[in-house]
Amino acid sequence: MATILELAELSSAAYAPNPVIGSTPVTGWTIIATSTLQDGYQGVAYQNNSTQEIVIANRGTDPSNLANFLNNLGSDATHPGSGLSMMPPTLRF
Repeated sequence: MATILELAELSSAAYAPNPVIGSTPVTGWTIIATSTLQDGYQGVAYQNNSTQEIVIANRGTDPSNLANFLNNLGSDATHPGSGLSMMPPTLRF
């Protein structure tokens, strides 16, 4: 089972500009799939090389992208719980 540190590292690695399937951004974990949808959803699936465990890391607000940040800020401020709007694309991934 992934440690908390590994989960944090995998989550952080999901924000890389262009994650590459087959690469190992975190020791012991390989990217097996990525998803970037028109509605803004982005995710990366990793597989542990030893245990075959799979972890899916979902990207959230990209603070370096002002439009993304402002869009999510406004959405979250006016519609508490609106993060649930990303559930359908997450399930499609």
